[in-house]
Amino acid sequence: LAHLRGWFNLSANACYETIYPDAPRLNQGGDFWLTVSMGEGLFDREGQEGGGRAQCWEHVDIDVTAFVRIKKDRTNADTLLLTDPRRGLLSLKRQILSAMAGVDLTTNGEPLLIEGCAARSAGRPLWDAQQGLGWITLTFALAYWWNLDTREPI
Repeated sequence: LAHLRGWFNLSANACYETIYPDAPRLNQGGDFWLTVSMGEGLFDREGQEGGGRAQCWEHVDIDVTAFVRIKKDRTNADTLLLTDPRRGLLSLKRQILSAMAGVDLTTNGEPLLIEGCAARSAGRPLWDAQQGLGWITLTFALAYWWNLDTREPI
């Protein structure tokens, strides 16, 4: 979250965690906003067998969803919804890919990931005419170590 907030210069209200990747805040303001949600994870058994607690790492997908309200297009055309430089869904897709693909995230100056973040898939751009809301979801694969030597909350 901190990485995306910094990359896009977004507040905590405009880039936040959610359980469901396509669950927007309907009263959200601003040009666009992002949600981040975790998918299922798989733990590496071989690492644990060879290295114990110190080698407990998880492979997990995260979904980054960009939401936008834009009503500049004429009827039956979606050009601006897709390509507006600041908040078009395809423009945001490219920006999210640029922000996340290959990035090696850190926390408190320490490496967080085993390898760089990998783009895995992207959903099709979607539009809800009733709410005047468009969105697109990108999925990234992460592999990171769990620090099991602490009882501090996440």
